[in-house]
Parts: sequence; C-alpha cells; structure tokens
Amino acid sequence: MDKTNYFGKCTQHKSHVLNMLQLSSKCESAQICLMCVNQYKIEESELISIEEVISSSTQTILKNFPPLKDQVMQEKLNKVSEEVMALESAQENIKINLSQFRQRVNQMLSLIEEKTYAQLNHLQDLKNNLVDVYNKISSKNELKNLLINSNEENSKLINLLIEQKKIDADINKVEIRKQLLDFEEAFKQIDTETPQRVQNTIYSLMEQYNYFSVQNLQKNMQLLSQINENNTSHIR
Repeated sequence: MDKTNYFGKCTQHKSHVLNMLQLSSKCESAQICLMCVNQYKIEESELISIEEVISSSTQTILKNFPPLKDQVMQEKLNKVSEEVMALESAQENIKINLSQFRQRVNQMLSLIEEKTYAQLNHLQDLKNNLVDVYNKISSKNELKNLLINSNEENSKLINLLIEQKKIDADINKVEIRKQLLDFEEAFKQIDTETPQRVQNTIYSLMEQYNYFSVQNLQKNMQLLSQINENNTSHIR
C-alpha cells in the first residue's frame, strides 16, 4: 500500500497530503501539510511526522511529543531517539569486551595453574628423591623385614645393622644433606598468603568494574524524575 494512502488531503493546499502534526497555535488544524508549515512559519520543534507516529513501536520516542514546556528537556528526550543505534552499538561492544576480558582472564588463570602445578610437581620430585635416599641409607625395608620375621638370628642381624648405621652416620649425613636442603629450599617458596591478597585486591577492583559511572546514573535519574514531575503536573 502506498504510504500516501494513510494521509488525507490538505483543505487549503489541495495537492498536498497532511503529513505533519503541529503543536503551535498558529493554525486551527493539528494536521497540516508542508505548504502549511511554510505559510504559518511553524518551527521544527513544533512539528511531528505523522508517518513517524504511524510506524512507531512501543520503543519509539516521538520527536517533540508530548510537549513538555521545557526546551532543554525536550531536546534531551529527542536525543534519546537519535541515539538508539549508538545504544545498540554500545551493547554489542560491551558484549564483545566482556567476552574478550573473560577469555583473557581464563587464559591467565590457565597459565598460572600450569606454572603452579609444574612447581608442585618439581617439589614432589624433590621429596621423592629425598625419600629414596633416606630409604637407601636407612635400610628401612631390611630392618622392617628383620623385625617382622623376628628370631634369634635376625635379632643379631638387627644389632649389626644398627651398629653399621652408627658407623656410617657421617657418610649418610653428607649423602642426605643435599636432598634435604633442596627440598626445604623449594618448600619455603610456597606462598598462599600473597595470592590471597592479590585475589582480594582483584575482587575489590571487580566491584568497581562498571560501564556506567555513578555520576551518569545520577544525571539520568534526575532527568527521569523531572519528566515524571512534568507529566504529573500536566495531568493535573
């Protein structure tokens, strides 16, 4: 259907359609044509496109309507309609930014996890080396078997084993010292307090991670309050 079929003809300018609504008191009829706009010198701020009204949705903010008797507020309200595309773009950009941020954080956590587990595995290897050396110099399994299979002969062997360990004390001390020092040095490097402090700092920063500043939100709330007050007084 032709869009012109929605509009009637102007009674003053027969060849022109009524495609505008005027909010001034310069002529009697609210519906006017473009020739009427020129004839009565109606300002743009006093005009509404009939086509815009007809094609509007629940999300549409009509330009210059309803009259608010506040030019600054009216211009701000009109600007909201003009910034619909900017808002959609901002939504998409924020979505992409958050997705990239989440991906980057996950990557960093994965690297930290990988590095931490590698260090823990190294520490476990040092412990295993220490235990291996200890088992070797202590002859623990041999002593254990002698005790489990206790008899007169094994009792003598136990005494001999213990005496031998006393004799080998200095040698064994040297042999196990390096393994023990390596393990202790690596174990001392474990630090759970610093990561916890870093986490707490990150949590605190994340609470401030906001795409909407408090000042802007306050300004928006003030504007909405003014609009509501104006509409209430107009109804009265």
